[in-house]
Amino acid sequence: MKIGKLICCIVFFTMLIINGFSQPQNNASDVTAWQKQINEEYSNKVTSPLSMAARAKFTGFEFFKEDAKHKVIATLVLNTVKKEVGLKTSSAFILKQTEYGQINFSIDGKKYSLTIYQSPTHLQEKGLEDYLFLPFTDESNGIESYGGGRYIDLKIPTEGNTMVVDFNKSYNPYCAYSIGFFCPKVPPQNNLPIKILGGVKYVSSQH
Repeated sequence: MKIGKLICCIVFFTMLIINGFSQPQNNASDVTAWQKQINEEYSNKVTSPLSMAARAKFTGFEFFKEDAKHKVIATLVLNTVKKEVGLKTSSAFILKQTEYGQINFSIDGKKYSLTIYQSPTHLQEKGLEDYLFLPFTDESNGIESYGGGRYIDLKIPTEGNTMVVDFNKSYNPYCAYSIGFFCPKVPPQNNLPIKILGGVKYVSSQH
């Protein structure tokens, strides 16, 4: 559960999607299964971004306690014109993404909006055509969570314009754990002015 391996980024995206969507993604009851899955991925020498030494010490992530308020029903507003943009990464590489639309939702009675992205590459890959990428930052970054922000995997709704966004399944990019990877930086418009205490915590000893 992470983003970034294209040679660090693209390959990583693909690995993540294949692994990430093998479990149901939109039920609060499956957060525990999602946590188990990501722990298994980081323990596996084939799929883990951790160094051999770090993997040997890895016993599982620390997670924020699941909070129902962080599982939101969002309204998806599609962009009438799909604009391709270049997301900056943790290296000089620019990752091409399409601004697919915006999701509007509320937490604690306050309204927020985030931009979601679609990879032009994934449109050409069978099984990945409906994958969407949501990067975000919030006020927990650098304190309780990873300073560079986190990611969530989403799918295009099969019908209607609403979708479940579960911040309890937020994960850190690979580059949080290894300098051998580079990852998309969160665009400024995707900063949430609140704390999102959900998903994977960032503990420096785990990298």
